[in-house]
Amino acid sequence: MEKGIIIFLNGVSSTGKTTLTKVLQSKLTAPYYHICCDDFMNMTPKHILQKDFGNQLRITQGIMHETIALFSDKGHNVIIDDVVLDLPQENDWLNDYVTMFEDYPVLFVRVDCPVDELERREIKRGDRHIGQARWQLEHMDNGVTYDLIVDTYENTIEECAEKIISILNIQNEWTSLKVNKRYFREKEIYERK
Repeated sequence: MEKGIIIFLNGVSSTGKTTLTKVLQSKLTAPYYHICCDDFMNMTPKHILQKDFGNQLRITQGIMHETIALFSDKGHNVIIDDVVLDLPQENDWLNDYVTMFEDYPVLFVRVDCPVDELERREIKRGDRHIGQARWQLEHMDNGVTYDLIVDTYENTIEECAEKIISILNIQNEWTSLKVNKRYFREKEIYERK
């Protein structure tokens, strides 16, 4: 069975990943299932999450990765809506993604937005801690390679969706996971010195 396509949207809170996912789903003729890190975190009872956030985050992230693989292995397309940070005290989730999905059809997209606009959106949303996006932006790994970068401030969500759709049929150009695998290997060697 042919694996389902994975569109991986990586970006900090309030960049518009969820809205972009909905627009992509409406424009694509094949079904793409939305798998969102927030949904997995929301499965955890709040009192448990408050007491044991780090461990619960690791548990839900692992289950989310397995769910993505399950959908793709069954031939179903997915859109991942996640924020993957470079935090030395945590497991390297992007390295986990790279290792787990290196043999999957993954279009790796960074969703960007200027910090001033992120903060304006946080206030408008009312469901985020003010400063969360800025903190996440400061902890994004800038050495990572993407197949495509879209900016939801410079372009409309519809324009961002069209950019993603325009390269869906050229999978031979989706090389970011292989490039990132080399990056993580070199990073690991450097950190051992």
